[in-house]
Amino acid sequence: MAGVRQEIRLQTIDRYVRLKHGAPRSLTPQETDIISKYVRRMIDKIKRQTPVDTGTMQDHWTAYLDPTGGNMKITIENGIYYASYVHWSGESSLVYKYAIPEAWADVEKALTIETKRAIDATEEKIKISGLSLWEATRAALAGAL
Repeated sequence: MAGVRQEIRLQTIDRYVRLKHGAPRSLTPQETDIISKYVRRMIDKIKRQTPVDTGTMQDHWTAYLDPTGGNMKITIENGIYYASYVHWSGESSLVYKYAIPEAWADVEKALTIETKRAIDATEEKIKISGLSLWEATRAALAGAL
């Protein structure tokens, strides 16, 4: 296995959008910004938990958000070839198998609450605008709503 790649499905957010919007929709830029803030916190924590010899592995943690409705997810990656083998000195636990779930557990509740509030605000704007779901989704994605 070369490197590490782990996906975190945002099923709670996906379901909430579907419930409030009546259909799947992608996240708006404002909603994406909220999740991105928490993803940065996750990466910071994962980096702090990564053992350092040269710092190369620590510097290569990255994350990507897929805001697509029905398939929302965060992907955490480290492309360093030995990342999947790194463990803490004297232990057999692999760093990524512990650090990624722990970082997610630290932000999941706050991320969900704050994102749901943003979704509620977006949906209220959609309701007030009188646009169709399709028109409102396009406007929201363009930052015009």
